[in-house]
Amino acid sequence: MLSMVAHISARKGFMPVYLTKALCTAFTITVYRGFMHADTKSLDVYRMRFPSRREKLQQRAGLANDRNLLWSWYEPRNFGDWIGPYLFAKMTGRLPLHCKPRPGQRSLAQSTAGVGSILRHIQVADRVTVWGSGIISCGDQFARPREVLAVRGPRTRARLAELGYPLADVFGDPGLLMPLFYTPPVPPDRAKLGIVPHYLHLKAVRALFADRPEIRVIDATGHIEQVIDDIAACQHILSSSLHGLIMADAYGIPCRWMATQPSEHGDDIKYIDYLESLGVFDIMGPVAITGDMPLDDLIELAACRSVPETRPLAQGLLEACPFRR
Repeated sequence: MLSMVAHISARKGFMPVYLTKALCTAFTITVYRGFMHADTKSLDVYRMRFPSRREKLQQRAGLANDRNLLWSWYEPRNFGDWIGPYLFAKMTGRLPLHCKPRPGQRSLAQSTAGVGSILRHIQVADRVTVWGSGIISCGDQFARPREVLAVRGPRTRARLAELGYPLADVFGDPGLLMPLFYTPPVPPDRAKLGIVPHYLHLKAVRALFADRPEIRVIDATGHIEQVIDDIAACQHILSSSLHGLIMADAYGIPCRWMATQPSEHGDDIKYIDYLESLGVFDIMGPVAITGDMPLDDLIELAACRSVPETRPLAQGLLEACPFRR
């Protein structure tokens, strides 16, 4: 069997001989240990590392396609970017392998793009399946997806149509599925207002409300469950973090999109895309806040937007999910 893998791989020309030999060595060492499955002793995605050399060989041979996932991985870790890996682990009982197919690389790897404004990271045509991803700018350029099962919202779908790519009628950010997999504790003394700034603006917003202990400023670079715990510990939310907004909606907490500082990446299309997925088209833009605004005025800003019904979108995403059990 091992010689057959090497022979076919070399004959078809998609993999150099040195790689097929290395793959067979890795295969021999691990086949009886179930190398296609992650260590299930800990499914904490925050303890993951980038794929090892052996795992990369498996990916390039197309032997790990059922674990390959594309998401934004950088430091500090923005909790919203890690919702995709978190959902994968919860749904499959395995940890995903980070996989971003690259141009010029001979590989059979296929990947799935999930949570986040990550369509711009699709660099190789027909290799990435899209499930709930979105654009970060109106003019995002990216290669043709292999398949489109769902997109974050109508603006992303429109961009796919402009580029002549496959389309999907299923809308929604997969973060809306989080209540199915995590229930946060709800303290009896919830803060009246929580603010979730974009992680780049955390320091500035903390300074703005440093003398306002009645307002909880939430760090979006914390562990996913901790950030959700912090959001659930508030009665109202103002957020310039997209997934701060999405988590508040998913858990039924009144919230509002707020402005802090201009984004260094993209425009505001990701917020509009998400809100339009909920059927909200009369979008006035984010609300501006200041550190000296009375608490009641800040709460009124958050409370004036009704909590949306997110379950239909969550159901559609669940039915379209490519890696659900």
